[in-house]
Amino acid sequence: MAAADRTSSVVWLESTDPSIIRGKVSAYNDDWFNIPYGKAVDCMVSSQDDDDAIVSADVSSGVKITFGAVDDAGAAIATTRFDILFEVILTDQ
Repeated sequence: MAAADRTSSVVWLESTDPSIIRGKVSAYNDDWFNIPYGKAVDCMVSSQDDDDAIVSADVSSGVKITFGAVDDAGAAIATTRFDILFEVILTDQ
């Protein structure tokens, strides 16, 4: 499965904290999305689907969030799509 831009399929969730963007998206390993504003410094994620999957997120250039999904042995999970909840932490500068 080729990595894909999931920006248009993100469901943005309400956040009362101006330094955090919250959302939910269904994505594969190596899929990404761009944040709608601000500059990201970190992203926390969790998968709603599979307890055997370890999901992660990487921030690049302050705007692009890339997801990772590996199994318990550390092998990339390339054929399963995951519902991922995330919180993007923005810089205050």
